[in-house]
Amino acid sequence: MYCKCELMVREFFDFEQGESSKTNKDETHSDIDDHRDLAILRFMWNFKNINGDFPHPPSDKLLKYILLSISKFKLLKEYLKMKIMEFESNFKDIIQMDGDNPEMNRPIDRETFHLFKLLWGNQQQ
Repeated sequence: MYCKCELMVREFFDFEQGESSKTNKDETHSDIDDHRDLAILRFMWNFKNINGDFPHPPSDKLLKYILLSISKFKLLKEYLKMKIMEFESNFKDIIQMDGDNPEMNRPIDRETFHLFKLLWGNQQQ
């Protein structure tokens, strides 16, 4: 019996190196970021309800609570701390520019702003 092996070269035209095979074609990085941010805000609100207060600047206890709660998103503690301070700054900017009831088209933006108000809306200016 005789067997002959030939070299085969396959070309993948639709393959992008580094892209996750689980990424939904319709979902953009912005959508993923929006859902990650919303998850962070929800766990911040849960933390506030459980502990009765919300630390400023963000405490290690708060950061650990969020990181353990949303382990799906693989965040660094320093990034999370910066993100929380960015949320507060964004809330203050929105209030200053558009008031307490800004017009928002996307439901996720409205929910994000509602959580902003729950977390920082009662603070003294």
